[in-house]
Amino acid sequence: MTVEQILRKRLEPYLKEVVEAPENVEAVAMKLFLTDFDILEYFAEQEKKQPTDTAKLRDLVFQRFKTAGIDVSDALDIITEVDELRIKLAERDPQFFSIIGLEFVVIDQSLVLLLTASLLTDDPKKLRRIGNKLKELANALKHYGLLFRLVL
Repeated sequence: MTVEQILRKRLEPYLKEVVEAPENVEAVAMKLFLTDFDILEYFAEQEKKQPTDTAKLRDLVFQRFKTAGIDVSDALDIITEVDELRIKLAERDPQFFSIIGLEFVVIDQSLVLLLTASLLTDDPKKLRRIGNKLKELANALKHYGLLFRLVL
């Protein structure tokens, strides 16, 4: 078993928890952050080495929700925009994220968990709950996007 497979297996209980109760995703993200930080570090390092094809992932997630009749396009646009700003800001000032704090990390990781969890279920009711939480957190993320634009 590769390191990535082991870490994905360790991530599985968190994702199952999010699929079952997306309204608790922030608590799940915080638990992940506090107890299994090495998983996050590993995937962050992998992202630096080979960035995710966000357009492909966005389309995959968009289609998943669309088939269930849920429009998350605005939320995905916000997530994409803020992620691009975050990357630019991290390149310019890596210490900035230690200043903005834990709330951003929890929102960011919550969104990653929700996006991933959406790919693990076909149940329209679960997708709707995940989609609603995704929209809520994307709106919270929008404020960070404004802050990032000001700093850049």
